[in-house]
Amino acid sequence: MKNLVCIFIAALLFTFGCAYQKAWSDDLLVRDQAVAILIEQIITPRVYEDYYMAFGPQQMLTIGDRVEPEILGGQPYPGSAKDIQGPTWFFWVDTDKWARFAHLVHFVYIDASHPNPTLGDGIVVEDQGWWPNINGIDYLDDPQERWTSSDIVYGEAPTGPPTVPPRNQ
Repeated sequence: MKNLVCIFIAALLFTFGCAYQKAWSDDLLVRDQAVAILIEQIITPRVYEDYYMAFGPQQMLTIGDRVEPEILGGQPYPGSAKDIQGPTWFFWVDTDKWARFAHLVHFVYIDASHPNPTLGDGIVVEDQGWWPNINGIDYLDDPQERWTSSDIVYGEAPTGPPTVPPRNQ
């Protein structure tokens, strides 16, 4: 009888644990939600949004991941590294898809556990001057690779020279 009670209690705890885990994971933003937030709150309010391309990994970043610009301390956008503290959707917004580098780009971090992130409350935007490295790995440093990547979440590859180059958005 004792074994039967122990099995019942273990099964009950397992069931509650699975339900708790599912509820917790359901509370996180999925990638499509994060992309919609990025476009609505960060990209479309900008004057030169047609020059923009945005990229984001297929998986969210987690505690211990590290993002930094390709060149730390490079001018005029010296940039800094960021250690991820929780479930985070990361996006790299290239503000001038025709430019080589260095030029203004934005690293956008969206807190996946925030129920309604907004700029300054669940969304952090850092101005940088180079493409990102994630955990020490170059993220799309080749322009051709950038333009054909499945990680593109906004914009299209340039088809010719820009008509009016944007500056310092």
